[in-house]
Amino acid sequence: METSEDMKLRELIQKGVQIPNPQSVQIGKEVDCGNISGNDVTIYSGCKIFGKSTVILHGAQLGDRVGPSSDSGHVPHRRPLGNPSRPPGMSDPQLPRVREIR
Repeated sequence: METSEDMKLRELIQKGVQIPNPQSVQIGKEVDCGNISGNDVTIYSGCKIFGKSTVILHGAQLGDRVGPSSDSGHVPHRRPLGNPSRPPGMSDPQLPRVREIR
């Protein structure tokens, strides 16, 4: 039997969201897939998306392409949502286009 999370993942993939490893992504049952753009959005492994007012706009890239660490042992910088400060070297066009409307 398909869970509500499986149905949401399938719906997002059908609308064009790229999810390279859907088994590693969690989406809460309260998330409205209608508020997630299918245009040039990628959700990488390990992402957890929760909240009924979640909005993901076109062009968003969520998570790390290589996972939590690379062969060099470098752990990619993670910036929590809602934190307005920019990590070193990240310019405005690279900022994630994700927000929760309250």
